[in-house]
Amino acid sequence: MLFATQHNRTTSKTLNIFCLKFMFTFNIIAAFLVGGAMIALLSLLAERVPSALGGIIISFPSTVAVSFVFLSITLGTDKLIQFIARIYYSMLGSIFFAFVFAFTSLLLSSAFSNKKLLIIATLLVSSSVWIIFPLYSANLTQTIWNSAVCLALGIILFQTGFIVYANRFPERPAIKKTSLFDLPLRGLFSGSIVALSIILAHNLGPFWGIVVGATYPAALASQLSIFLYRYPVECLPGFIRTVPVGAVSVATYVTVSAVTYPALGILMGTILAFTASIIMSFLISKFVSHFIFVKSNNCRVRTCKPKNHYVLSRLTIFPCFMSSLPIIFFRHITNMY
Repeated sequence: MLFATQHNRTTSKTLNIFCLKFMFTFNIIAAFLVGGAMIALLSLLAERVPSALGGIIISFPSTVAVSFVFLSITLGTDKLIQFIARIYYSMLGSIFFAFVFAFTSLLLSSAFSNKKLLIIATLLVSSSVWIIFPLYSANLTQTIWNSAVCLALGIILFQTGFIVYANRFPERPAIKKTSLFDLPLRGLFSGSIVALSIILAHNLGPFWGIVVGATYPAALASQLSIFLYRYPVECLPGFIRTVPVGAVSVATYVTVSAVTYPALGILMGTILAFTASIIMSFLISKFVSHFIFVKSNNCRVRTCKPKNHYVLSRLTIFPCFMSSLPIIFFRHITNMY
């Protein structure tokens, strides 16, 4: 009788372990497929619109959306709010990633005649610079208010610098048709990042899973890599022109989802976060389309210039206002955490 009871307990324990491993593996595979498909489609859309809007679309919170859903299933919905301050700090690294990628590709283009080697080297340098921000974020003040202000100021400074930098180079060329090889490549890279976030959260703790899933620019990295492979390296700065202001939609998604997931659940929280992010992306795109001329020129001479000398200041004020919305929202709930 005692032997039978022990056998049943052992069998039950083994079955529970098997079920947990199965669910963990299933979450990784599902995250890989869903994240890869979503990001591939968004990157395809980004190259079909004017370059001023392309940076906004590619900055849309596709990776963070899929990562947050599966990380919440794996870790619990209460984990997101604990790391939101470090997520804000780390998002500055995501923005800076775009500049480092464009700058490094120009710097190394003479050293690498092979485009594939150039892409690998550029990705390594850009990713190495990005990871400095999550690592250093542990030394900064871990309050939502301070980190949100830091993010807003960073977006303002980066957006100003990106415009000045991009205006020195030609606009991106007329877009070629996406090959059948490109879409699976984008999905493979981006889906791997989403799946990696779950693996890191399981093995290294929730912070690294959340920060990789929320802030590593997988969609941007895959899109820029393909652009670098297909077009002259001088065209990249024109594409990243609006990446900083596009990050506001990601900050909005992170803010809303971190608050609504514990209170309303994953499904309703995701719907509300996507709705807020879409509205923010729409407002940003309307503003950018209105104040920036976007004109293809086959990457020969630069024709995209500000309408007048006030445009730069307007584009600086607008990110300041839009970036302040998550800050205002969180200002009312900081006493709760």
